[in-house]
Amino acid sequence: MNIPRQLLRVLRVLKTQSLTAILLAASLFSLQSTLRAADATGDLFVASFVSGDVTRIDGASGATVYSVHQSPATINLAKGPDGNLYVSTLFDSRIVKTDLATGAPLGDFVASGSGGLSTTVGVTFGPDGNLYVGSRDTNAVLRFDGATGALLGTFVTSGSGGLSAPEELLFGPDGNLYVTEFSGNRVLRYNGTTGAFMDVFASSPTLSNTRGLAFGPDGALYVSGSLSDNVVRFDGTTGAFLNVFATGIAGANGIAFGPDGDLYVASETGNVIVKVDGTSGAVLGTFATVTGPIGIFFDVAPAYDGRKVKQDAIDVLSPLLAGPDRKRIESAIAQIQESLDPALWVDGSHLTSQGARLFEAERKAVNELGKVKQTNAVIDGVIDSLVAVDAKLAEVAVNDASDNGGTERLLVAAQRQFDRAQGITGANAAERAIQAYRAAWIAAQHSVRIP
Repeated sequence: MNIPRQLLRVLRVLKTQSLTAILLAASLFSLQSTLRAADATGDLFVASFVSGDVTRIDGASGATVYSVHQSPATINLAKGPDGNLYVSTLFDSRIVKTDLATGAPLGDFVASGSGGLSTTVGVTFGPDGNLYVGSRDTNAVLRFDGATGALLGTFVTSGSGGLSAPEELLFGPDGNLYVTEFSGNRVLRYNGTTGAFMDVFASSPTLSNTRGLAFGPDGALYVSGSLSDNVVRFDGTTGAFLNVFATGIAGANGIAFGPDGDLYVASETGNVIVKVDGTSGAVLGTFATVTGPIGIFFDVAPAYDGRKVKQDAIDVLSPLLAGPDRKRIESAIAQIQESLDPALWVDGSHLTSQGARLFEAERKAVNELGKVKQTNAVIDGVIDSLVAVDAKLAEVAVNDASDNGGTERLLVAAQRQFDRAQGITGANAAERAIQAYRAAWIAAQHSVRIP
């Protein structure tokens, strides 16, 4: 579970490491994440190497909202936990803090050359809230305090795993760091906690000068090649080559999936942002005109991920294994882990045809937690979070079935079970609610399979 630094400071001030305090911090973190998601503009932000500007583009129309000069040769950018933009500048090797709403530079967040930065490239915030910056000339990745900009040290040491001229950085769904190489055709993967080299995750001779990378809605990893003028797709779990996804994009650089599910690609030498069909890879045309675009990102709310909520529940429960209810906690954790079986999940809010197993595992976990002898705010919070995940999964299934022409009789039954689950109170309420959500999910599935 990742608790923001400012909340950890609060815990230290309170001089407590109680599980109740940890749960409070986790709850506040979830609230902060929700608020940041609600504040998402839906717009596209672009760093321009040629002009040194950051350009904000209306995410629906492609119209320019602003274009503000930052520094010579801006190259990449990321949104910080505070809602501001953080922009890397290639030649003067610094990170500029920028007001997202107006584009106004707010001063240096990381000073020129700090920690040995030389030719700054990729910039991203990690799961720990800290800022990670690629240093091309030293073939390394440095880590800075996400709140103050103070140097925390070298995260990926120079040349680790053969790293040469790092370009873009991205923390993947597995929590590890993925790095493209400016002059190569590889994506290297590093442990997201230690920075240790893990493997060459993906490579292909169809790529030349790997630049942008993004995990798509389908879980695949998409990588652009600026000299091969294309975007290549790899299996997001194994790194296996899948296909050349899109071609004919001059100087293909930064890439980002938009809220519409389509892929947007910075055409550096074409001076445009190209829109690509997110399913077929067909080039749909020019979305916006920007001089020399490189780094881009869409400011959109993150997709719901029930898997992360469940993993956080395991993290919160684990310290209780040292207590008197070890066996019940151990059994509950085992059931939650069973519900995380990849065979049950399409993505963070959709289940496979085997999804009913998840609800049953969840019910057993809640049953064990309900028998813990000592009342505990952490246990209560975990039970509530598990029920909330099941409610979300059932809701998504019912809505999807309705949108896809599900059988009316079964849709009515699904909605009835869902509404019943929402109103359950009293003894064993959590277990009974999960069973009702399971029934709603099953009815929704059957509604689109049975004529």
